[in-house]
Amino acid sequence: MTPIYYCYIITIVMTLTVAITNNWQLHVPLAVRQIVRLEKPGMVTITAKPGGFLVSPKQSKILTLGGIFHKDYLKNPLNIDKIRDEIDYSQA
Repeated sequence: MTPIYYCYIITIVMTLTVAITNNWQLHVPLAVRQIVRLEKPGMVTITAKPGGFLVSPKQSKILTLGGIFHKDYLKNPLNIDKIRDEIDYSQA
């Protein structure tokens, strides 16, 4: 008798209502940002569909190259999306 294997896919679906400001800005709630791992500063892709739109996180292509030519890049890689956390603004 051949064993039967099962595969389960769990999809988290969250529906929230958010306000759109006069400047066409929306607030992405913390729970949503955590689920899709959205960080700031960052980029998103907006896909228009009939009756709505889809907002998806996107990593900048140019920012992914940051620091790869430095000799210590592989020893101590830096997440370029969090570069502002590494800058010391106290001297400004």
